[in-house]
Amino acid sequence: AAKSSDGMCWAVKITEHKRRVKEEYNKRMQVQNSPYLVETIALFESPTKALLQMELCPEGDISGFRFDEPSEWKLIFDIGNALYHLHSAGWMHLDVSPGNILILENMFKLADFGTLTLIGQFVEGNEGAGPFVSPEALAYPCGEFGVGAPTDIFSFGVVLMEVISGVLAPRGGGDGYAKLRKGELILGSHNFPANCSDNLKNLVNAMISVNPNERPTAFDLVNISRNFI
Repeated sequence: AAKSSDGMCWAVKITEHKRRVKEEYNKRMQVQNSPYLVETIALFESPTKALLQMELCPEGDISGFRFDEPSEWKLIFDIGNALYHLHSAGWMHLDVSPGNILILENMFKLADFGTLTLIGQFVEGNEGAGPFVSPEALAYPCGEFGVGAPTDIFSFGVVLMEVISGVLAPRGGGDGYAKLRKGELILGSHNFPANCSDNLKNLVNAMISVNPNERPTAFDLVNISRNFI
């Protein structure tokens, strides 16, 4: 974090990967700001480094947050809004993961726009964090389904599966990794206790449907969760 002359505190990403950060900044600048997205303020460059100035979320990401069911519904409402904002503007996030969901006061905000991609322009290798990748992104370009907005819904569903069960999603190489992407591992199944209401469990399991057309949309997530917060 850094403090500016006006006393405001900001998050700062400093990197030697200048081209990557410039791409992230330029893509983020094409998306209108939303309270549910971490704001990118400015990009500064030196001959060897790039510095990205962003909104500071001092409470960090959700990996250490203690959830109960009301806060789980609030998470769905806030990140549903973030995804609705991106999807309705024609973008996919492609890296919805616990490390990219930050907490600011009483809100959850989606961060990190390095993999932001226009819907219809997905390319192999741009699928984000392994444990949360959708089956269609993993299978691309040989799979049955294309990669669109529902890929973010799957990733968010796996995040919620972790949050609710308290168990990490299968990592690559294990038997469970393939099972999750075949629909054989769901919330409430072996090793993933559904410590929640049936309404919440059923919504999360719909989000991780193998068929992207069967997943709720971000708009659905916002409207459903609104009834429980």
